[in-house]
Amino acid sequence: MTKTGPTLYLSVLCCLLLSLSGCATVSGARHDLVRYGENSDATYRIDVTSGHGSGVVVSAEGHILTCYHVVEDEASVSISIYEGGPGVHVYTATVLATDRVHDMALLKIDRRFRAPAVIADMDELHPGDSLYNVGYPYDFGEMTGRGYIMRLHYSTTELSTPLSDMILADLPDGPGTSGSGVYLSSNGHLAGQMRMMIAVGRRGMPPMVVRALTPANMLRRFLVANRVPFPHADGTVEEYAPLPPAPHPAPTGSARAAPSPPPASH
Repeated sequence: MTKTGPTLYLSVLCCLLLSLSGCATVSGARHDLVRYGENSDATYRIDVTSGHGSGVVVSAEGHILTCYHVVEDEASVSISIYEGGPGVHVYTATVLATDRVHDMALLKIDRRFRAPAVIADMDELHPGDSLYNVGYPYDFGEMTGRGYIMRLHYSTTELSTPLSDMILADLPDGPGTSGSGVYLSSNGHLAGQMRMMIAVGRRGMPPMVVRALTPANMLRRFLVANRVPFPHADGTVEEYAPLPPAPHPAPTGSARAAPSPPPASH
């Protein structure tokens, strides 16, 4: 027989307090996805004339990473951000740099951001580690997927697109998630960027589908090469020595010879 009385009331009270404490998570985020609120706020849809992709903010000054194939040959790139009030603000993005071989592109918009993504160190990543990504598949709007790392340092020349030093992951994706950030569930650091889906199979057998991610160390090298002030996990920001002044351009055009002095008289 189950007893009623003070014990039952205390149990109900504890359940109520636990349910209320769960409401304190940022934007309804799962408590086991670290930095979910910040990483969601750092994720935006990249609209181009031929469709859309996803991008992740990597500096407070408005630098955004996406895939090269998202912005390839595009004359116009825009990013829509809801900033309160009616509608959204549409920003025109400048393509600052691209890396065709590793499928990376760096964009910049004229806006500051409170909490850009924090890039992971490669020694934080291990096969089996839990991941989550935030992106814009199809026309569903922002969506979150969960998965795990399958393999690090994967390279192949047997695909139509050669791959070098990629992360293989089991994650949901779809058209529009290219360029989305993929984060470690344990600390929310940016482990890699969604690049492409790989489907491998044999005749009569269902294919095995995996996702190739551009790894954190490759993303960091790209940002350093382009002098992006991205944040570190300890709260500091990557700094760069001042660039040397540009040399003065040489004069152009043909210079008229100075007239010869008149001969001396004797």
